[in-house]
Amino acid sequence: MGQRKLAHIFKKEIEHMILIITMKDDVHADLVIKRLNELGVEVFRFNTECATDYQISISLGGGNITNIVSGRVVDLSKVGSVWLRRRASPEAINTSPKEYQPFLEQEWASFYRNICALLRDRFWISSANAIDKTKDKMRQLRIAKELGFTVPETLITNCLKEAIVFQERLGRCVYKPHDGSALNMENGDTLYTSIIAQELVQSPEMEQSLLICPGIFQPYIEKAFELRVTVVGEKVFAAKIESQNSEKTKTDWRRYDFENTPHSMFQLPASEEARCISIVKRLGLEFGAIDMIMTPQNELYFLEINANGQWAWIELLTGYPISAAIADLLVCNDV
Repeated sequence: MGQRKLAHIFKKEIEHMILIITMKDDVHADLVIKRLNELGVEVFRFNTECATDYQISISLGGGNITNIVSGRVVDLSKVGSVWLRRRASPEAINTSPKEYQPFLEQEWASFYRNICALLRDRFWISSANAIDKTKDKMRQLRIAKELGFTVPETLITNCLKEAIVFQERLGRCVYKPHDGSALNMENGDTLYTSIIAQELVQSPEMEQSLLICPGIFQPYIEKAFELRVTVVGEKVFAAKIESQNSEKTKTDWRRYDFENTPHSMFQLPASEEARCISIVKRLGLEFGAIDMIMTPQNELYFLEINANGQWAWIELLTGYPISAAIADLLVCNDV
């Protein structure tokens, strides 16, 4: 859809603005805002870690946000759509006494929820409630299986005996953190999805670790390549990642090695595209970043979906217009 037509659709209604909730160093927000500026759409960017740079007031009658630095005042009743990209506690909390910090973080989290509630009837990419629910891995996998995706067997446990039986039955297994993020360790290493050696699974160290923090275990799936499928509304952008070209990325492509792992556009079968759109909708989302594996036998496995996954590098390396799709979705669904 052309820029003039999109701008016309937006301005045909009341002069609403788009609110983007994010953080300072977010290239994804930068790209979408660039597109919105090209369309002539008014945008307000709220960097959550800088929340003390704003004066925010909400009531039953409405609310407003004032940027103390620029002096810009935003009437929240003028917001037509919201992109909930990133949330963080204000950095100023770190300057408070440590015993107060958990309380302050909870208060700000509650404040953000109230802002979301005030704007609940607006169009969201995506609602805070849907994003939070999507973090439930078993719910993701159950819905994916119901929709016809092939999913790996999965065990979430803090019981070492269960983990041992699982590995003995399925062979080589991987361990995954629960929320899809990586753990930065004191020695400088980063824990991503990792292959777990049999002797480690059966070790006292693993037993103690699991008791403290349950782990996600899945059988290791041989890969021909991996796919990052970005869904924006009804649009599907599937990127092929040649992760097996580098020892660094064979187990988890998030150990980025761009020079040796080509990225390219990939055409999913129509049935798989439809499933990708369906799971995003079933989860109550408007956006989703889906990770998949293609095996050497051409079997396609669904691994997980991230309700706010990264995509800027995919746009850069493949040329997919993901930022434009997000901007257009915000404009066309303004309420």
